[in-house]
Amino acid sequence: MTPPIPFADYQRLAGVNWSTLSYMQTSPLAYRENLLNPKPSTAAMDLGSAMHAIVLEPETFFATYGMFEGRRGTKAHQEWQEEHPGMSDLKPDDWERCLGVAEAVTSLRQGKQARRLLRGTQREVSLRWIDPDTHIRCKARPDIVRYTRERTASWARGCSPT
Repeated sequence: MTPPIPFADYQRLAGVNWSTLSYMQTSPLAYRENLLNPKPSTAAMDLGSAMHAIVLEPETFFATYGMFEGRRGTKAHQEWQEEHPGMSDLKPDDWERCLGVAEAVTSLRQGKQARRLLRGTQREVSLRWIDPDTHIRCKARPDIVRYTRERTASWARGCSPT
């Protein structure tokens, strides 16, 4: 396990990513195809990433996302991007949806179950190990980790921390 790091830093870590490796469950050909031709992100995936951020990494949401009230591909959009380097733009409706999700999770009545599930967890923890059979460096970044004796022991079995 590494100390909390930004996702961009996690992506630069050496090792086969767990999400990519999961394509091997289908076939080695599916794994290779995904490596050579990763699927492009869709609008729905982008919105899901923003919702993920506001719930699991709220401290990064406002530094990563901003609301843009216009059409993409216009001069106004280009100016917005220049004023907000490295940020992803959300349409006003999507921005409001993200804020609504955050409100649902944090509100006293609605968010009780969600808060209970998130209490005592670490989020976006970067894990690294060397597979004992292949000696390949691997990495994963689970959304949520809750440590218990049983779970920690089962995760540690067969993994060599790096």
